[in-house]
Amino acid sequence: MLAALDSRTPAQIARRIGRRWVGWGFEPAFYDGLIRNPIGAVMALIPPDAVLPRPVV
Repeated sequence: MLAALDSRTPAQIARRIGRRWVGWGFEPAFYDGLIRNPIGAVMALIPPDAVLPRPVV
C-alpha cells in the first residue's frame, strides 16, 4: 500500500480498488459472506509498485 501511495494519490488508488472490487467479483462475494476480511481483499487488488506505471501528470 505504501509503495502505491508513492506513485498515486489516495483518490486514484480508491478508484482503482473500486473498479477491481466490482470487476473481479469481490462485491457479490462480500455480500454473500464469502469474504470475511475486506481489508485483505482490498490489499490483493493493489499490485506491487513495479506493476503500476507512474501516472503522467
